[in-house]
Amino acid sequence: MDLLAPASIRAAVEGARGVFHLASPVIMQTRDPEAILSSHLANLFHRASKGDPCTVNC
Repeated sequence: MDLLAPASIRAAVEGARGVFHLASPVIMQTRDPEAILSSHLANLFHRASKGDPCTVNC
């Protein structure tokens, strides 16, 4: 699953009852690591808010 691609996240959690977000990208050089991590979580929460009975646990 590519955490930067919303379509990849949708495909990975399709039909899931829950998601445990345990992974984190390893980015050695970035000016704003919080912004990058926030976008990954936003993609997961967006999927869960689409009316699916999917729970995201971080």
